[in-house]
Amino acid sequence: MADTTGRIPLWVIGTVAGILVIGLIGIFFLWFIFRIRFIPVEIG
Repeated sequence: MADTTGRIPLWVIGTVAGILVIGLIGIFFLWFIFRIRFIPVEIG
């Protein structure tokens, strides 16, 4: 295993970044559906 003293392992960065991205997309998606379904929006 490579010496990662003083560094954050790349897999930790990748995992955290992936969780954050998926979480943000999920929250945005749920908010978008909630807004369209429950809040009347006049377009036009």
